Amino acid sequence: LKRIHSNVTDGQPRTNIAGKCMLWTCYKNKYGYGNVRAAGGMKLVHRVAYELYHNIELDPTVQVRHLCGNPACVAKEHLAIGSAQDNA
Repeated sequence: LKRIHSNVTDGQPRTNIAGKCMLWTCYKNKYGYGNVRAAGGMKLVHRVAYELYHNIELDPTVQVRHLCGNPACVAKEHLAIGSAQDNA
């Protein structure tokens, strides 16, 4: 978690959610999602952050949504579990 927090900068949400975004400043894919090397491969940093914040391991089919509308955001309050339909 320390590694994630050392690679972020403040940002503004694109929705009306409270609090500032914590935007990933390292590698991002072509869709703007942050990627990080973890557990032997590349993972989406918002998923890794959610797992660390909540001390859980997510099933790969579980969606982690950005309530703020920023795909690079890793702020705890801006991430939520949801379905693909919720995320659309």
